[in-house]
Amino acid sequence: MQKQQQKALSCSSNTAFYIVGLLAVFVYVNTLIGDFTFDDNFAVITNGDVTNNDNPVSGLFKHDFWGQDITSSQSHKSYRPVTILAFRIIRQAWDAVQLLVPGINGMLPSAPQQQQQQQQKQQSDTFGAKSPRPAGLHAFPFHVLSVALHALVSMLVLALVQHLFAKLEMAAGWAAGTSTSSSRELAAAGAEGAHSSSRKSSMIGRLLMWQNQPELWLRPVTWAGQAQALAAAVLFALHPAHTEAVAGVVGCAELICAAWSIPALLLYFMAVDGSWVAVQQLVAIYRKVENPIPFADSFTTRLLSTGFLHARYFGILLFPRHLSADWSFSCIPLVEQLSDPRNAATAALYLYFLYVGLAAPRTVLRNADWWDEERLFLAAERVCPNSAKVQQNCGVLQRRYANFSSAMQHFKRAQEIEPGYCEPSYWIALTRINQGEVLPGIAAMRASLGCKYTAAEALQTLNRLYVMMHENNPGDPMPMLEWAGVLASRDVLRVADGCATAEDAALMAALAGKSANYVSQALDVCTQGLEQWEAGGTPSDTLASLARDKYSSLNTTLLRQCVSMRRAVYKKLTTAEPKSQAAKKTLYKYISKVQQGQPGCRTLAGGGNAPLESPDESVRGPSSHQKLLHRFQSADPEDPWLQLEWGATLLALGGLASLRDAAMHLEVSSAIFNHIVQELQPDSGAANQVARSQRQQQKRQSARSKQLAGYTALDGKTKLTPIRALEAAMLPLEQFKAAAVNATSQDGRGLYCEMLKRLCHLRLQMVVLVQQLQHSASNGAADGSSGANGGGSGSSSGGVTAGLRQASSIKALLAAKAAGRRCLVELSERRGCEQQAEEIRRLIGRGTD
Repeated sequence: MQKQQQKALSCSSNTAFYIVGLLAVFVYVNTLIGDFTFDDNFAVITNGDVTNNDNPVSGLFKHDFWGQDITSSQSHKSYRPVTILAFRIIRQAWDAVQLLVPGINGMLPSAPQQQQQQQQKQQSDTFGAKSPRPAGLHAFPFHVLSVALHALVSMLVLALVQHLFAKLEMAAGWAAGTSTSSSRELAAAGAEGAHSSSRKSSMIGRLLMWQNQPELWLRPVTWAGQAQALAAAVLFALHPAHTEAVAGVVGCAELICAAWSIPALLLYFMAVDGSWVAVQQLVAIYRKVENPIPFADSFTTRLLSTGFLHARYFGILLFPRHLSADWSFSCIPLVEQLSDPRNAATAALYLYFLYVGLAAPRTVLRNADWWDEERLFLAAERVCPNSAKVQQNCGVLQRRYANFSSAMQHFKRAQEIEPGYCEPSYWIALTRINQGEVLPGIAAMRASLGCKYTAAEALQTLNRLYVMMHENNPGDPMPMLEWAGVLASRDVLRVADGCATAEDAALMAALAGKSANYVSQALDVCTQGLEQWEAGGTPSDTLASLARDKYSSLNTTLLRQCVSMRRAVYKKLTTAEPKSQAAKKTLYKYISKVQQGQPGCRTLAGGGNAPLESPDESVRGPSSHQKLLHRFQSADPEDPWLQLEWGATLLALGGLASLRDAAMHLEVSSAIFNHIVQELQPDSGAANQVARSQRQQQKRQSARSKQLAGYTALDGKTKLTPIRALEAAMLPLEQFKAAAVNATSQDGRGLYCEMLKRLCHLRLQMVVLVQQLQHSASNGAADGSSGANGGGSGSSSGGVTAGLRQASSIKALLAAKAAGRRCLVELSERRGCEQQAEEIRRLIGRGTD
């Protein structure tokens, strides 16, 4: 008899699970046509851990729910790696389905469009648009996962409630509608079955095999208990409150949590119950004084009293005033008559349960609110019109349809509700720009940089605005100067980038003919940013605090000195062209200071990304030093000093690519200086008088004559002589030699050998030049001596002067030969330079001293 009861119970219980699961699916099946809404955009669409296969799976455990580094100050700190892993698997599985069934996304049904969507085409918003969706990403498989999990959780709730009702029945002595003694027999049988089965399988095994071994689970014996358990599970499956968790994709985290938590509770109960000894002991000491309801003779009394206890418990939850450590007989008198007024409380409670149980249509209707964001936010506004966030979301929704006036009303209403809510400030500024109030909108957008929740979006929007303004009028430095002010501001504090952009604006202003005062004002933006950096006191979790963390090693002293040194050049360009001698002399003075004491100016603040190219600080551009050199070099590509400094700057940047480019510029510089030597050096001997006359005539006719005559040393005063020019020609080669001496790559060693060969050639050329100058000096001294003898006086002093000159020239010649000899020895002994050494030997002849 007992086995037949258990078999019937098993069949009934399994049927209950099917009923609950099917109802859970049925009531939420209309969510499958919904799209991604609300926080789904951040958790799925823009989350690289979900959509990007290149992101390592290990990153799931280092990132928050939105895909940001969990250690970042900008992180939401919501840690749900299991949910994100489930999203990633679902997305990858759906990608595989799309390969098997191409075009399946277009075959899926979608939610009907709202009236506003039908009447008005969605406008493309240049600013504040939704994030683009990765190709192939569709909400359907994610909604399938949510509905399936909800069905699973609902069935788990049924298992849990059945277990709890069974324990109540065993404690109360109800067992298959029999007496207390028969319930004790059933409990003992259950205990014996539990003991025998525990020897056959583990606890986890019992959890997984519960349908085949019903004696391992406590289930209600009475049909009333079964019905109550089924009603509770159905109520859970159909309750409209769960639409937030099931209809929204991000709610999957709650479903996964429940799907793990309920089995954990069941395992706990199994561990605590053990062999049901505790239940047996409870039944053994069971008396009317502990629980009078089972001892009532009338079924009506037991039913009405139990119902009132439910109402009383619910009342304690709502209004916990009357509490007691013991509720035994007769603390709460039995309800024996239908006319007892306490039945009203029971009726009210169960009518409420009935109402909620019949709320399935409301659940279905509520699911439709989650089909898209428009329905969701309009429904939220109907319920919570005084919510600041709801008003803001409604404003964002109106912006998508270019209803900017309506959007502005929502944003202002959000500010009125909570003045400390700063996000609407960004949207108000953006909407003003859309309405044509560009300058006031930009001012409001700059003010919104102080809101840490929208600062990143405000910075990107400002960048795009200034880019558009710059493209509309490329010659106007104002957009660039405004952008520099944003970067160097207290709210952003990217001072290095701000200074670099301010210098770009100063250079543009100078070339556009702006006044020197305008240029100074542009550079003052950098100075003010440096002062704000040095003042400190930056709030945490802001763009400024992130900048401080990233650029903590910024050398503000050096940056201020470099900008100050370049200031004179920018101001000079307001009155002189870059190719003019006046402007170049000012630049030479700056280069001389860099070479002598501030070489860091060559690469410092090389992150001025952007005269408006991108607000992304990972994008690096040339330094302000390089940009200034490039502007002058474009005006005069054959200026050897500019080529020399450009090569030195590339050497400072390091790397094989920079080394190769540096070699090219330094070689060009050396070649130009060498050409100047050829132009300036004198001819010797009477045999060359004709050639000298012809060359002088060519100089006078050459367009380069004035330019050659204007070449000076970097001090801007000393004229170049042949010796100085040749020394200058060797300087870049010496610099490259020092930078590349430890090159390990094959390309680096080859460049070193080529430059060393050219250096040796110039040193040998220096020997020839000194010999020519010595010969010219000897001829000049002989002409002076004959003139002096003809005059009869001054021959003694002239002889002394000639002797000193001869001694000095001999010393210079010996030094030049020694330097040339050392260079040849180094080239010959350098591994890998054998070919270059052989070329030099062939050039000068073997055995030449």
